[in-house]
Amino acid sequence: MTNYVCTWWERVGQTDWVDLPSGKARGRTTIFRNIETGEQRLAGELPIGALYSIERAPDAPPNGWPPTGADGLSIACVCIGNSGPDSRHHWYIDYRASNCTRPDDKDHRCWVRKGTFGKKLTVGKDGNTCSAGAGSFFMDDMKWHGFLRNGVLVQG
Repeated sequence: MTNYVCTWWERVGQTDWVDLPSGKARGRTTIFRNIETGEQRLAGELPIGALYSIERAPDAPPNGWPPTGADGLSIACVCIGNSGPDSRHHWYIDYRASNCTRPDDKDHRCWVRKGTFGKKLTVGKDGNTCSAGAGSFFMDDMKWHGFLRNGVLVQG
């Protein structure tokens, strides 16, 4: 079983035009800084388990985009993408699950996040949630199935 310890990152700026890590194009990308070590990386180079807060417009309506947890933040986690360990997918923890059973109910959460920025997160089904899944998620083209528990992506 493979587990991944989560690390917290924050946006510190944006690049000028660069060759993107995918090698597919040139473009602008966000620069992130690890809040514990100070290391900086481009968005496409964040490690598996990297956590960051998605910026929300100050005038965004309640239950607007992006959806938020109880702390008013919207958190994303970097996961292995469908092209294998070198690709990246971002799990938007406070968003809707693809198999949500209450898609028109904007008050519930498919995953209930316990914890906030800079702290160890646990994600489960304890709260106002739908009946989709058990608080788990998939990555690596559904080869890896697991949970976010106490700051670690745990394979289940």
